[in-house]
Amino acid sequence: MDSPLPHSLSNTVLLGKKSRNLAHSFMAQLASSGERIHIFDCAIRFNIFSITQFLNDRPLVALHNIEIQRAFTPYQLLDSLSDLITEDIDPHIFPLIVFLSPAKQFFDKDVKPKEREHLLFDLIFKLEKIHAKGFRFLIVESSRKDNPLYNSYIERLHKRFGAIEKAKERMELDNGQDNLTLFSAD
Repeated sequence: MDSPLPHSLSNTVLLGKKSRNLAHSFMAQLASSGERIHIFDCAIRFNIFSITQFLNDRPLVALHNIEIQRAFTPYQLLDSLSDLITEDIDPHIFPLIVFLSPAKQFFDKDVKPKEREHLLFDLIFKLEKIHAKGFRFLIVESSRKDNPLYNSYIERLHKRFGAIEKAKERMELDNGQDNLTLFSAD
């Protein structure tokens, strides 16, 4: 069966405050149209009530198209990705993979900064591997944080897989610069 997921949305990053809500809406629409979805819930972000609310009057049998796998630590997520890379799995019959907040646990206070940097590098490396193998996926992350490593991680995801985020409106600041750069708006 051909995927009802538009090509521009596969292997993409959803960013922003409303990204989780948008992802749940996509998942409900896709599941109700017969698309199988495998969710890596990395920060207890999956909300079954949102899915049923989005399904509204459509048959709840669509819920049978959704598989949920929890990853409570960065190591569990990385191990699961390693399994997708090494096991003999046909990516064309595997469900669409949705990663809900995969970086959240990497920024847990128990993960040391140097280890965090290494693990995030490993995460991106493994995502590239599953992408190269042909798996379809969406990565859902929250809005940017005041953490240079997190922002660097988001930029690397954006460069490798593309991103959907609400465009920020350019505004000139009092000092002649604009809000998106360090340079003047001229």
